Amino acid sequence: MREDRTNKPNTVRNRQRVVTLKSKPHDGKTRVLIEDVSFTSPALAAAVMLGKEMTGGHVWKTGQGQSFNEIKQQVERGELPQRNDGSSEKIKHKKQNEPVKNTTETLEASEHEHEQQIKQLLSRRHLEEMDRDVTSIVYVDDNPTADALIKDIEHQPEALFIGMLMDRRIKAERAWSIPYIILSHYGTLSFEKLKDVPLDEWIAFFNRNHLHIDNKGMAKVLYLAIKKVNSEYAGDPSNLWKSETDASRLVQRFQEFHGVGDKLGTMIVNILLRDFKFPFNNLLGIDISPDIQVVKVFHRLGLIPKESKTDTIRKARTMNPDFPGIFDLGAWEIGRDYCKPSSPLCTQCPLSNYCDYASGKH
Repeated sequence: MREDRTNKPNTVRNRQRVVTLKSKPHDGKTRVLIEDVSFTSPALAAAVMLGKEMTGGHVWKTGQGQSFNEIKQQVERGELPQRNDGSSEKIKHKKQNEPVKNTTETLEASEHEHEQQIKQLLSRRHLEEMDRDVTSIVYVDDNPTADALIKDIEHQPEALFIGMLMDRRIKAERAWSIPYIILSHYGTLSFEKLKDVPLDEWIAFFNRNHLHIDNKGMAKVLYLAIKKVNSEYAGDPSNLWKSETDASRLVQRFQEFHGVGDKLGTMIVNILLRDFKFPFNNLLGIDISPDIQVVKVFHRLGLIPKESKTDTIRKARTMNPDFPGIFDLGAWEIGRDYCKPSSPLCTQCPLSNYCDYASGKH
């Protein structure tokens, strides 16, 4: 005979949490569930479905006064439960691409359910990319040659390095195209060969080709980066990441370059980890990159009280201390594709069910 697990201490404890957090008194003798409950074990589900809650021996009933057994018998007779207006409740079938709801073990951490759902959905994009081969990732969708150049880190690591340095304040696709434009003009990306190009020539080249919103500033970033790589990393930018497996120290290495701060440094190391699968450790050193899209999404979700880079970084560290940067790609894509500054596409957003802005709280 199987052990009766419905009265085990942990089950009884979680059962009481249902009483406290998921129900309200009805008429002094019964209690009513105020929202759907996801049970963490069959024993816990059985403990509730059997009809008696822990304290007082009250019977559980729905808002229409039906016990669980009565509902079960009604369904077995082929009848659907009644709505408040007396009409039959329709059985809803989940669409194939409908976002997963209530998948978190809500009874074990019900006070964090809202945040846990957000955490799961935001981290999912990073995990999906970790399972992809870099050859299937597209950096430049309208130029296959430029796209292939970025991925050829064995022979042309300079392309990836330059693209990562340029990826700020403009669309990512535009930034990733800059290495190809440089190669087409100079015939090489070798930092050893480009070290003699003076700053004035780089500025003129950037301006002439309208490469960036900040042509003068980015020309200086590239000029100084080439000098630093030649003097400290033997002319090969891949020596930055090949000789360092600690993610936190690698972020610091990139921050030593002119124009690279916390935001860009963590983004660069996250790209190396996520897209190119470098086996870094100490991932707690990879913070979320507080891009304008990321900060906006964190604020509208209700995770932070105002749009603040500092608050965004701190909140990501709290949500996932071992690797705060896991939310970076998911939040950025939500901000770019759905969470528009005006007229956001809330009804299409996979986070709409958990968003303060979508629910009218902002």
